[in-house]
Amino acid sequence: MYIQSKPTKYGIKVFSLVDARCFYMINMEVYVGTQPPGPYCFSTKTTDLIKIICKSVFKTSISIAMKNWFISYEIINRLLEQHKTAIIGTIQ
Repeated sequence: MYIQSKPTKYGIKVFSLVDARCFYMINMEVYVGTQPPGPYCFSTKTTDLIKIICKSVFKTSISIAMKNWFISYEIINRLLEQHKTAIIGTIQ
């Protein structure tokens, strides 16, 4: 990923779901930009990323803490109503 404002312009963007108590990584996705069509092609929209990364903890009564980049009113409602999962974080 290219970030013009950083001293090191290129880097790898990783989305991960990590247990806060034992720091165990539950799920991870690496951002690779536009992907060719195929079985591993997925959308990089925040709502789709959350569905992919957090599917293993849905309906387990676990609360998920997220950065404000992931949180929106739509995501909060979808996770509460469809998956019975609460979110902790700041909404802008």
